[in-house]
Amino acid sequence: MPVPVQRFTWILVGVWTLFLTGLTLYAISDIRQITREIAISEIRAYCNKDRAMRTWGASHGGVYVPHR
Repeated sequence: MPVPVQRFTWILVGVWTLFLTGLTLYAISDIRQITREIAISEIRAYCNKDRAMRTWGASHGGVYVPHR
């Protein structure tokens, strides 16, 4: 028994919509993971910079800034 063209069209539209939704959700998940990795890398860089500055300051007997 042949499927009417209109019914086939709606089935095709539904499948295409589900396919695009799946791709979009996958892309969003991937973008979130990459963003999280970049954020972690940035915070590690800031912490390392602060640690280096504290080590440098401590090795020079502290940093003295005279008050006017």
